[in-house]
Order: sequence, then structure tokens, then C-alpha cells
Amino acid sequence: MPYILPGSTIAMVVYILLNPYNGGLNELLLWLGAADRPIHFLSSGWMAFLSGMILDAWQNFGINMLFFLVGLSSIPKEVYESADIDGATNWKKIKYISIPMMGRILQIILFLSILGTLKSIGPYLILTDGGPDHATEITFLFIFHQFFSGESGSNFGYGATVAVVTAIFLLVLSIGYFKLTRRMDYHEERG
Repeated sequence: MPYILPGSTIAMVVYILLNPYNGGLNELLLWLGAADRPIHFLSSGWMAFLSGMILDAWQNFGINMLFFLVGLSSIPKEVYESADIDGATNWKKIKYISIPMMGRILQIILFLSILGTLKSIGPYLILTDGGPDHATEITFLFIFHQFFSGESGSNFGYGATVAVVTAIFLLVLSIGYFKLTRRMDYHEERG
């Protein structure tokens, strides 16, 4: 469900839940006695950044689980039946069958998660707009502010430069990631 709904809608709901005065999360924490006063989740830099990270991870959790289930269902049942006959425990089946046979799909999930995190903008734009004191102004939000800044006018040239450098960085990161994973595959086949 979190992957299907628009990110801005989910971010607005989370913004309301994190409200220190009448937000649902603060009311729950006060009711449980876990906090003695309301917590300002979006007012301190690290708490605001952590809130955005958790929201971003939660939004992508569903699609990653779908990829994970596809990977699990692609493993032949005969392999697990053989392991059962040999007396393998559940932990050994996970360690020696599931994880190695899902290596490719796990590499793709990790790669998409890294790229998704690096290009995330929605949670931070809605929750804090880069604040407090630019603590949550991640790269793509910074680029957005350069192009669409209402305060001192837009800085298209600088925003475009940062965008191109970021794209080159992501390209180099992608090529490096795939070379590293290909080398790991090569060593597994030989080893």
C-alpha cells in the first residue's frame, strides 16, 4: 500500500501524525507513559532526518518485499526437499540455499534501494522543506531549491551544475556497483 499511494499524501499523513501538539504519535507516547512531554520530531536536525529516512524506507518496503518474494518463489522446491532429507535446519536452509540462490535479486534490491535513497526528495520536502537549518536538505532537495527558490530568486546555472555532477556521481556509483557484483559472481563461480 505505501508504494501505491502518492508519496506526498503519505508524507502529509506522517506530518500530521508527528505534530507535537495533537499528533497521533505524541498522543500515543504520552498515553503509554513513554514520554513525559510531546516530542518535536521535525524541529531538531537528526530527528527530522531520521523521520524522513524511516518514511522513505517504509514507502519502498512493499516493492522490495515483492522483489524478495519473487526471488524466493524462483528457488526450486526440490532443493529444499533435498535439504530436508539431509536434515538441514531452517537456519542452514536460509544460509546455504535461500541467500545464495537469491544473490542476483538481492543485488538488484540493494542497488534500487541505494539509488532510491540517494534521489529521495518527497519526504523531506513535505516534512521539513530542508529544515531545520538545512539539516534535511539532501542533494536532490538542494537542487530543487536552486531551481524553484522563491526567496532570493532561482539559481538555474548552479542548480543545473549540481544536477549534472550528481548524475555523473550516480552513473559512476552504478558502474562501480555492477562491476563489484559481477566480480563477486565471478569469484563465486570459480570458488
